[in-house]
Amino acid sequence: MLTGQNKPNNSQVLLCGATSQYAQEEMHGPDNYIWLGTMRARLQGYVIFDYADQYEEARTQMARWIRDGKLKIPSYEVPGDVSDFPEAFKQLYEGKNLGKMLLKLPAAG
Repeated sequence: MLTGQNKPNNSQVLLCGATSQYAQEEMHGPDNYIWLGTMRARLQGYVIFDYADQYEEARTQMARWIRDGKLKIPSYEVPGDVSDFPEAFKQLYEGKNLGKMLLKLPAAG
């Protein structure tokens, strides 16, 4: 869903994060793309691999932001055992998680 009303003219909208649709028979994208034209905006897909040469710089900066509390990383925990891994992994591709997904084993308490 694009919210064109909130974008300034000549803005750029990034298209990414379709992991939750990989296993679907039919994929869906933005349904109100008409805002792109009226706001003179661009919709551009991006893939993280396009920025491989900047990974180290990004890791350093993000680590600093995490340490300083400027970047919070949510996690989604699935309680279970090693045998529950296939079902937990499936949830990852169903878009069930927000942030880092963890299978919390009983020994982890």
